[in-house]
Amino acid sequence: MYMKAHSKSKALQQYLNELGILSGPPDAIKAAKKVYRLRYKREWAKSCLRNRNIRPCFTSSEYDGIVTRATLYGVTVTTYVRNLVISAQEGADLIPNKDQLLNVLQAVSMALIAYKKDSNSIEVEALVWQAETMLLQYLSIT
Repeated sequence: MYMKAHSKSKALQQYLNELGILSGPPDAIKAAKKVYRLRYKREWAKSCLRNRNIRPCFTSSEYDGIVTRATLYGVTVTTYVRNLVISAQEGADLIPNKDQLLNVLQAVSMALIAYKKDSNSIEVEALVWQAETMLLQYLSIT
């Protein structure tokens, strides 16, 4: 009895081919597969230790909420969860759309500079209104 040519795992097929066992007895193929799977699982476990994978499980409603927040932040679910855990670990807040908030800060800084430089009230007022509008937009999406 020969092993099927359509193996699910190309790596397993290659391993058996390298051993030259494909045309051997079924018991030898079965034993070789078992050795391969044990090695594969051992290597997988080692890689998990190096990468320190965590696989949390969520209910459907929890996951939907996470997807919504990740979309709001403009990142993937995995990136959102990773950033959330790391920010909690560091005691920092996770800031959504940080670029938008930096634009607001820039507008406020420009208004302050214009005020100190010239005290041209029209320019300062326009920059402050711009900053306020941007901040309100930012707050409405978070």
